[in-house]
Amino acid sequence: MPVEIEEFNSSLTRVEWLTTPTACCSEGILREIFQLGRFHQQIPSFEISLTYKYSAKKERRDGTAYFSLNTNVILTPKVDSSSSSENESYTSDSNQPLAVWISINGGEKRRMSELEKEEWELKNYVSDNIAVEGTEWKEICVRLWIEFETLRPSERNTLKCLTKLFFEQKNCDVQFCFKGYQRLGGHTAILATRSSAFAALFSQMEKSEEDLVAIKDMEMHIFEELLHFCYSGRTLAPLTEENAKSLYLAADKFEIYDLKEECVDFLLACIRKDNVINLMVWAHLNMADQIRAATFVFTARNEKELAKLDDWKILKNFPTLYLMASQQIPEV
Repeated sequence: MPVEIEEFNSSLTRVEWLTTPTACCSEGILREIFQLGRFHQQIPSFEISLTYKYSAKKERRDGTAYFSLNTNVILTPKVDSSSSSENESYTSDSNQPLAVWISINGGEKRRMSELEKEEWELKNYVSDNIAVEGTEWKEICVRLWIEFETLRPSERNTLKCLTKLFFEQKNCDVQFCFKGYQRLGGHTAILATRSSAFAALFSQMEKSEEDLVAIKDMEMHIFEELLHFCYSGRTLAPLTEENAKSLYLAADKFEIYDLKEECVDFLLACIRKDNVINLMVWAHLNMADQIRAATFVFTARNEKELAKLDDWKILKNFPTLYLMASQQIPEV
């Protein structure tokens, strides 16, 4: 079955696998092995195993039946045991997946769970309303986003020390205050180096000799993710569609541009038929131009299906966006 591989950068690779279940079989297992360009061909390939089961939902008079598809997916690195030196190179952290996300049939992008032996798994991914005519199943589209570790051990240890400093809240010289009398400490030297917005904020504090900063327009857990990224270069929790939106706004306000870019990349990969209009509106209201442009392109490609959805009517509540969309999408 065809596999397409796209390397976005040194750490992130997207894999798209199209596979077709056996005719008349409502359940089974499909497998595929693929090789990533970042590795020498003798080192590892990856095996993806998809266990599927179709459940009938309803049938129309024209003979079209609608099914629900439940899938379990396991991703496993495959190493050539005949070459020990190459195996050793694979076991270095720089060659191991750091995180894996998956989307099936254009559905929600979800993070897979890491198992022992460097396997990754996702259970009970459900796709609804799959139209089937006759006895032939439609092909299943599986998309994977595989993030790799790219740091050397010394670089990783330095980041661990900085992150530990934040986690343990030691030697903090600034306190961020939230509703409910909650507080979160930080280190002005680190944060000011990370962000010019923080540098300007702390410069004002020096004049008033205050060490308290009130954060009134942001939830504490989102601000904590922002600070964690400043110290470690990663978010504490996996990105989701909802927290990526909140973190985008936080990163934009405090000028953490690499976090902002990471949120944009994640949201671009989240565009689906069931969320594209709402994401278009959100991008328009928050001046996320790259995301808004991508939603225009996606909508133009799927306009006939999207025009039947109730979400389509939302655009008329935003005259400027509606005008922009009408110039990009003929059927608006």
